[in-house]
Amino acid sequence: MKRLPIRNSGQALLVILLIMAVALTIGLAVTSRTVTDVEISGKTEEAARAFSAAEAGIEEALVGIGTGTFTNPPDFGEGVSYTSEKSDLGVGTEFVFPEVAVGEIKTLYLANYGTGGTLTPSYAGGSIDLCWENVEAAIEATLYYDSGGYKVARYAVDAKVDRDPDNYFEEPDSGGCAGLTYKKTLVFPDGVIPLFLRVRVLYVSTRVGVSAAAGSALPAQGVKIVSTGLAGTSTRKVEVIRMHPAPPGIFDFLLYSESDLKHE
Repeated sequence: MKRLPIRNSGQALLVILLIMAVALTIGLAVTSRTVTDVEISGKTEEAARAFSAAEAGIEEALVGIGTGTFTNPPDFGEGVSYTSEKSDLGVGTEFVFPEVAVGEIKTLYLANYGTGGTLTPSYAGGSIDLCWENVEAAIEATLYYDSGGYKVARYAVDAKVDRDPDNYFEEPDSGGCAGLTYKKTLVFPDGVIPLFLRVRVLYVSTRVGVSAAAGSALPAQGVKIVSTGLAGTSTRKVEVIRMHPAPPGIFDFLLYSESDLKHE
């Protein structure tokens, strides 16, 4: 009787070891991916909570009276907090608006804006420098003032002196102001109390700013709030700028009277 040949048992062991190695590699990869996903989910959740806390700080500062620092109440949430700083915007000798679109109207207050929209005179200068950046832009400005009654003074200036067709606007003065290229000094009527200045951009968009007369300062134009939220190791910061309310654009094209208009 012939004996059957005995196969090499070492080959089977090698195959088993290879299969175990592959299975172990896959298992470790899956475990690592799972741990990473959990960490990412945790970080994402912390970031969302930090952002929500920062937004809460913005809301708290908006409803708060005055300026200063606002912090979260003790029961806001474990491991979550915010700190927000509310400050006046535009107080000083210069103020620059962001990019102003064609036809857009910006309001610069020359009196302190109080509760209910009341204006308290504060600007002591008899003029103000109007500044802008783009040579292709022209500026219309309307000064609203008190002179025993509410009146307006209008100004128009164009940096492009060869405008075709000529719009008969005034040319800018030499030099710039508020870090912008072009300047025009707007001289107020004698003895008036300036309330606010309305500025409208023509032809192309540009940055617009103002520079106060010597010895004068601009009142606050709104508030700036910077709020920082913290959750775990995540930090998020939110910045909000709120300008004082301003009349709509049609305001500059209407007729107003302090008394009733009657037809006899």
